[in-house]
Amino acid sequence: MRLRLLCLGLFLITSTQAFAGGFAIFETSVRVSGMMGAYVADGRDVSTIFFNPAGIAQLSGFQFQTGGVLIAPTSSFRGPYPHSVQETKMESQTFPIPFFYASYQIMDGLSAGLGFYVPFGLGTKWDKNWVGAGYSTETAVKTGILAPTIAYTLPFKEYGEISVGASFQIGVLADATLEKRITDFSTPTNGDPRMLRLEGKSAGLYYGYNFGIMYKPMDKLAIGFSYRSNLDLKFNGDAIFTNLPESQFIPGAKGDLTITTPVNWSLGISYRPTEDLTLNLDYVAWNWSSYDTLTIDFRTEYETDLLKDSKSPRNYNDVYQIRFGSEYNVRQVQGLMVRAGVAYDKNPVPDETLDPTLPDSDRLLGSLGASYHVTSSVSIDFFYMFIRADERLISTSENHFRGYYNTYAQLYGAGISLTF
Repeated sequence: MRLRLLCLGLFLITSTQAFAGGFAIFETSVRVSGMMGAYVADGRDVSTIFFNPAGIAQLSGFQFQTGGVLIAPTSSFRGPYPHSVQETKMESQTFPIPFFYASYQIMDGLSAGLGFYVPFGLGTKWDKNWVGAGYSTETAVKTGILAPTIAYTLPFKEYGEISVGASFQIGVLADATLEKRITDFSTPTNGDPRMLRLEGKSAGLYYGYNFGIMYKPMDKLAIGFSYRSNLDLKFNGDAIFTNLPESQFIPGAKGDLTITTPVNWSLGISYRPTEDLTLNLDYVAWNWSSYDTLTIDFRTEYETDLLKDSKSPRNYNDVYQIRFGSEYNVRQVQGLMVRAGVAYDKNPVPDETLDPTLPDSDRLLGSLGASYHVTSSVSIDFFYMFIRADERLISTSENHFRGYYNTYAQLYGAGISLTF
């Protein structure tokens, strides 16, 4: 007898899948989220540290921004296909996503900054007795990045203004949780399910970088490019077994593992047709095809007949996002700015490897936002976003769990910005 997914191998597979498009977070700024994250060529807000670090070279004095986003996803499953249309809804959860940014103009054209953001921080949770409990009952991933940043505007301006910038990404937080029901054994006489829960904590700091360039050939037009490296997240994993035989599931089992996030880059344009209106368009590419096979290595002292090294194909696809955002200064109400945006987001997970840990699909997104300047140096920011994923029928799957997935999410955010 062999489990469908093995102990820490399950932790590796589903946690890494959880880093796919559905768990990646671009909502790391309230103001920019109102513009649907289309900001790689704009840079007039200190949260450009995340979107394009070159942008802080345009900022004067001291800039500070902090706030948070609440993400409330909802998913349901109908199946298993083709024998049932029974619907199961994912348990409701709300995920708080904090952030802060600060920058200081050292001299004309040279600025330094610091940011903290959470690029991955979501999860899924299903009832322990649902039809897919043998694949997943809970998955959660959270990462936190501290980003010291430097940016400089080149002195020659004969052909326009060119700024370059870089952030050194320091991972200070990485947690992952996985839970599933073990169905390969008979149900215990007490009726309680046999459960496997795996919890991983960061084994230390992890590092990456974000490089950007911004070119303004004229006041009304800017072009931006940003490149974000991968991150190697190293975890110490602990397994918690409930009602499982100790001969095959050794209590206190541990494992060390690494999850690598994909490289992504963004190219965008910002245009101001009038003094009050800004239009931004971004193309974001994710190099998920680099994740084709997952190799699992177990510590020798915890290996059993059911726990062995293995390889699992992932075969993810390279994908893209297209983001459009707008901002308008409402002159009729002094201090008020309003925003709106739309986006299309491709998902990287092929039908063959998709499962309930991440019921991802291609998505349409829409956002609204506003800022109000309480004083000349203090503003408060708000936004709302709705995400609707395409209904996805999985009729061919390597894990043989097939059916219809429906997912949507609502996001709310509020923050404060200070300028001195």
